Amino acid sequence: MSSRSSFYRIMALICTCSCSPVHREQPVATKPVSHDSVRVSPIDGWLPRQAATAGHYVIEDSSTISVNNNSTQTSSINSRIVFTLTMQLVGDSAVLQARVDSLFVSAHPPMLRATFDSSLSQTFQATLSSTGKVQKIDRAVGNFCVGGQDPVASRILDFTVSYPQHRIKDGDKWADTTHITTCRGKTPLRQESTRQYELLGRIALPTSSAMKIRRITSTHFLGAGTNLQDHIEIEGSGINTTTLYIDDATGFLLNASSKSTSTFSISTTRGSYSFIQNILTDIARR
Repeated sequence: MSSRSSFYRIMALICTCSCSPVHREQPVATKPVSHDSVRVSPIDGWLPRQAATAGHYVIEDSSTISVNNNSTQTSSINSRIVFTLTMQLVGDSAVLQARVDSLFVSAHPPMLRATFDSSLSQTFQATLSSTGKVQKIDRAVGNFCVGGQDPVASRILDFTVSYPQHRIKDGDKWADTTHITTCRGKTPLRQESTRQYELLGRIALPTSSAMKIRRITSTHFLGAGTNLQDHIEIEGSGINTTTLYIDDATGFLLNASSKSTSTFSISTTRGSYSFIQNILTDIARR
């Protein structure tokens, strides 16, 4: 295998949402949910509360990858994941369970498709504090590397939102941190994130009202291991800006949209490369 082909396969493992086989469905085109034109009302004080809830969600990602800052060397990966989510309250904490019902991935160039196959759905579980802070993510069975999880497990973080313990109003800001290690092939990749929130206001929806929250996430990636007969070292950083719409009664996500940019450097026995990944993401309850 050439060094270029090896790099593209490694890049695919880093950029995609899953390194293990799950059920592949044909994608159904969905229109992203947007509330940008809905009037935002001011909030004098809101006390976030967690409540038991359940629902089906779709995450759609559209990413473009530029190799070595060269706009002529680009790849694209699109994915669609359907989850069933269940939130249960347990004493002073909560348990969020996410079952992957289906996953579809398409990529260009076609060589990236060799990463995926078909199998059964998977279930992941996060334990949250009384304020929604992620305390742990239970490891799924059948890991591909030591100490890591399937990358799709990290998507459970997209549904978690932590809150202050007091009433909040327009313009209030707060922050939390998360970390998870996922398997990119045989290489464990640790990601540590700081998430900064700002309450923007309340909007009226057809069946409920929602809180509009901006979340800016800064993430650092670090990993090392052996993959595809290469010793690999991975380092990267990224920034993600998300607009969240939160059910004001349950404190749980209704839908969201985000833009992110991440930069990675990969060192292997065959050479060193870098690439930039830009992702547009839409999350919707269905």
